[in-house]
Amino acid sequence: MNYYNCLCNGCGQPLREDEDIVVCPECGTPQHRECYKKENRCVNAHLHSDSFVWSPAEGHVPSSAAVPALQIPAKEKLPCPSCGHLNEPDAKVCESCSMKLIVLGMNLAQTAQETGHIAPASSKKLPDYPAPFVLGRGEGFEYDNAACEEPAAAADEDTPAEAPQEQAIRREQARQHLVLRFIGTNTEKYLENFSRLESGRRARFNFAAFFFAPYWFFYRKLYKPGIIFLTVSFLHSIYFSPALSEYLTVVEKYRSMAQQLFTDEALYTAILNELAPLMPTVSLALITSLALKLIAGFIAYPLYKKYTDASVARIMSSPSAEAGLAATAKLGGTSFIGVFAAFFGTELLSYIVSMIMYGM
Repeated sequence: MNYYNCLCNGCGQPLREDEDIVVCPECGTPQHRECYKKENRCVNAHLHSDSFVWSPAEGHVPSSAAVPALQIPAKEKLPCPSCGHLNEPDAKVCESCSMKLIVLGMNLAQTAQETGHIAPASSKKLPDYPAPFVLGRGEGFEYDNAACEEPAAAADEDTPAEAPQEQAIRREQARQHLVLRFIGTNTEKYLENFSRLESGRRARFNFAAFFFAPYWFFYRKLYKPGIIFLTVSFLHSIYFSPALSEYLTVVEKYRSMAQQLFTDEALYTAILNELAPLMPTVSLALITSLALKLIAGFIAYPLYKKYTDASVARIMSSPSAEAGLAATAKLGGTSFIGVFAAFFGTELLSYIVSMIMYGM
């Protein structure tokens, strides 16, 4: 029996010609050897007591005869579906834009073979919708779960039904492409850290968020975390401002006598006596300020990934491609306006509080 293109009951992925396949002698279930080794038994061993006998109908991948098979030479480079950069057929990520090329366990060549589509490699510019990222029969990002269960019923009479595997591949391609558009700038850096988080590793430290917090959050349209960090920073400034101002006043008073401090012991003792009561508060202010910046640097990538995933999920439910791309532009990318608004708003509020506190 030809088991190729049947689903492995262990991992749910199609059985390919170039993979190591074993067949259970008791029930006839074909499976990847690695799936068998995980439990050191047949993946359907729990059904053996019921005289279970495997048949292709249990999990055969719907035929892709409706989509012309592509003849892809083994060593021919294939274009990335997002940027068109030519990559090796077994590449895991695009060398140019870092888009994942392993979709649902299939590499670029297998994906092209399943869907009958290879994106053009004429430009590094991200392609516009709808091609090649139309999902199902619609003109946008809609995705009908019922169509997965009964693809034939969802299809028009004159249009062949799209296989669930192909639908899922196109949906994942659309999602990844929208993530690229959503990030907008420095995609390689962000996708690398997104990948680290997805694999259970810790994301790298974000130095931009460290040096420019809380305004980095507004730049990346993370308005809720930005407002929280801005509020905490503002309250921190208000609380420690009197001690810091007094400290700077003392330092300024003795600035002109800096050279004498090394020879005049009485002068040195005098400045120490004035600064000593302020040092604990000033030190605490510096430590807490540094702690806030470190927190911002550590949580920047996880927060942005969570925001990106949630936003892209909303965008993919848009009623049309145009609405989806408009939502991507609104929710994603960067915002200098947000940075300026946060900065000047803080400055204005600081001025008002100073007027109230010091009667300036």
